[in-house]
Amino acid sequence: MFLENYWNQGSVKRQARWFDDFVISTQPIGPITASKPPTVFRTGLALASAWEVEVAADSGGRDVVWKSRPSEGSSLSLTVDGAHGAFTGSCTGKTSLHVGATYWLRVREIGQPDWSPWHMPFR
Repeated sequence: MFLENYWNQGSVKRQARWFDDFVISTQPIGPITASKPPTVFRTGLALASAWEVEVAADSGGRDVVWKSRPSEGSSLSLTVDGAHGAFTGSCTGKTSLHVGATYWLRVREIGQPDWSPWHMPFR
């Protein structure tokens, strides 16, 4: 096993990697099982502005099923529910995500043009 942040002649753009709770297994390790309703946590760094989250029913983000309302920059968590956002796409009119389905999320700081990649699958 080899982990390293190395980009040959250097990266052409700003990049980052996170290794958290790294596990090596002889059996497949699936997506995490989230609480109901799921809660998204972010790092403790203070943000200049608010942040937002989107949840999708596919890894490419073609079916965005929940969009958060802006969360204060000092807030470290956000619950995926009707009080903190709106259900959209195939979950329009729902009050929660489908139990047992796999979802992906992305996040961005408000005022920044780019979202994070779709990542962190959970059930």
